[in-house]
Amino acid sequence: VNKKEVSVVWANTAFVYNGKDQTAAIEAKFEDINGEDIFLDVDVTGGKFKNAGTYTVTASLKEDYAKNYAISSGNTNSYTIAAKNISGAAVELGDALIYNGKNQTQTVKKVTIDGLEATYTVSGNVQKEVGTYTLTVTGTGNFSGTATKQFVIIPDKNYHYKVNKYGDIEIG
Repeated sequence: VNKKEVSVVWANTAFVYNGKDQTAAIEAKFEDINGEDIFLDVDVTGGKFKNAGTYTVTASLKEDYAKNYAISSGNTNSYTIAAKNISGAAVELGDALIYNGKNQTQTVKKVTIDGLEATYTVSGNVQKEVGTYTLTVTGTGNFSGTATKQFVIIPDKNYHYKVNKYGDIEIG
C-alpha cells in the first residue's frame, strides 16, 4: 500500500511589517491529487519572522500523518514581510529654530505610525534664513516611503510664537 500523495497549498505569505512575530499567520493545508482539501496536522519551519524581508518556509507532516501521506509538491514557499510605508506618519520635531545668521539643522525627535517608532533619514532640514520650510523623512529598514513636515526659523527670541499641543510652531 502506497502513501497517499498530497501537495501543500499556501495562504497568507505576504504581510506588512507590524513590529510583531508573524510566523503564526502562515497557514498551510494539503490537497490530494483530485483537488480535495485534506486537513492534516502540519509543522511549519524556517524561523521567526518579524523584520521586513523574504524568507523561506517549509511545511512537513507531523509524524502520525507521515505514515500514510507523502508530500508530492509545494512543501517549500517564500514568505514576505514588506516594509511599512510611513506616508502619513506623525513627525515630532525638536526645538524651534531662531535666526542666528548661520545654517541651522531642524532635528526630528521621532516618527511614529500605527504605534510603531520608525527608523528614518532626514533631508531638507538645514536652512539659514527666516522662513517656513519643508523637511522630508524617508523610512529605512522595516519602513519605506516618505513623510513631510514643515518647520520655521523665526526672526528672534522675542518674536511671538508658541508650540501647540501637536508640537507645531504657531506664529503671531
